[in-house]
Amino acid sequence: MRMLLMKQRCGRCGAASPVWTDVCAGCGVVLHPPERLRATGWLYLVLGALLAGAGAYMIVAVALIMARSDDPDATTRFTGDAGDAALVFGALGFVLLVGVLGLLMGAWQLRHGRRNLALVRVAMVFYVIFWFGVMLVQSLG
Repeated sequence: MRMLLMKQRCGRCGAASPVWTDVCAGCGVVLHPPERLRATGWLYLVLGALLAGAGAYMIVAVALIMARSDDPDATTRFTGDAGDAALVFGALGFVLLVGVLGLLMGAWQLRHGRRNLALVRVAMVFYVIFWFGVMLVQSLG
C-alpha cells in the first residue's frame, strides 16, 4: 500500500507522479527511477575521477617535459612551438574538465536521485565545442 502512495518528481516539469509509472503525468516525459539514476551516478563518479586524474597527471607530465626540453641531459624533448603547446594543453585541459563535470554529475545524482539538467546542458555544450574543435584541427591539418 505504501508503494501506491510514494511519488517521484519529474526532472523536466517538477510534477509529482506515482513511483510505479514510467511516464510523467504532467509533461509525458519518460521517468527514470532514482535507484537507476543513483547507479548511473556511481558510474559517472568513477569515470569522472579516472578522467580528471588522468588529465591532471598528463598535464603535469607534459609540463615537466616541456620545462626540461632545453636541458642537454633530457631524454625527452618538446620540439613544437607555442601553438602546439596550446593545442596539447587545450586537449588535456578538456579531458580534465570533462572528468570534473563527470564527478559533479555523479555526485549530484547520488545525492538527489535525479539528473541536474543544468549540468547536462553544460556537458552538451562542451561536447559540441570539442566536436567543432576537432573539425577545425582536421581542416587545418
